[in-house]
Amino acid sequence: MVPAAFVQLSAFPLTPNDKLDRNALPAPNNEDFASEAYEEPEGEIENLLSSIWAELLNIKRVGRNDGFFVLGGHSLLAVRMISRIRAMLSFEISLRTLFEAPTIAQLAPRLLATGAAHDESYDVLLPIKPQGSRPPLFCVHPGTGLSWCYTGLSTQLDPDQPLYGLQARGFIDNGKMASTLDEMVLDYIDQVRQVQPHGPYHLLGMVQEDEEDEDESSQQQGLIQMFFGDTDQYSPDMMNPILKRASIVGNNNGRIGRQQGPQVTSGDVVIFRATVLEAKGRTMLNADDWKAHACGAVEVYDIDYAHDYMDLPEPTAIIGRILSQKLAERHRNREKEE
Repeated sequence: MVPAAFVQLSAFPLTPNDKLDRNALPAPNNEDFASEAYEEPEGEIENLLSSIWAELLNIKRVGRNDGFFVLGGHSLLAVRMISRIRAMLSFEISLRTLFEAPTIAQLAPRLLATGAAHDESYDVLLPIKPQGSRPPLFCVHPGTGLSWCYTGLSTQLDPDQPLYGLQARGFIDNGKMASTLDEMVLDYIDQVRQVQPHGPYHLLGMVQEDEEDEDESSQQQGLIQMFFGDTDQYSPDMMNPILKRASIVGNNNGRIGRQQGPQVTSGDVVIFRATVLEAKGRTMLNADDWKAHACGAVEVYDIDYAHDYMDLPEPTAIIGRILSQKLAERHRNREKEE
């Protein structure tokens, strides 16, 4: 919950309706970011990492002891940084490595040590933050099949809260994918029980509109935007195999999802509803639709962002704060019962 930057204002800019005018807030200057005392990068690897971070974070200089996430990095920027490192340095790096070694001084030797080792960023069970004694929070992938969008929660939840992602098969095991939703669910149950043999279980996921398969070109444009930010930073030799695989996995997820209707859960449901509609024809999620599928309580929290941007730092902080409260309540209740 530590802010990435501190900007002093004489007053908050307001809209005509006396609400915070987010668009009028000034962007942080270089000196506004929370950083360690500047220490110049050492060696070729550290200097290349410094230049990559400075470009992605829009900061003039990055010291070897500055933390990527402290400087304002988030999950999308982490993905782009990983792809840039792969393209420029030919090193493989996982998201977990970045969380364990968030400064340039820590990351450079890890790159040299791992080299082209297996990248666990595509494993079915993604250990975003495995440390902690509480029951883990398991995050089920969106349509793309990857759970990288949840990585920002690792800095927002209680330090004792483990966090894992569940990712679709298709990026490993020679591209083999689940053929039915039941097959996928049973696979994920096995993965969850490797970490937590017994319940209760905490699950987080994303609800997306039911759309027919997109053509490969349209899908790849969306994936390029996710991985690189804009198409100007993309070249076909950087991640084309991954983009093609993500397109195939996404279409498979949509197909098996349409084959089976939603069932009923005995637990409570907490909904984070995106209130900004991204395109004409889209409608806001109706929480009443969930009441027929949940025996427990259904709570709704409106997030003033579009669905595709719910993993940016500000909505992630809001969601993380609420999740922390809910998980803490469950933890206290469980301790009382024991």
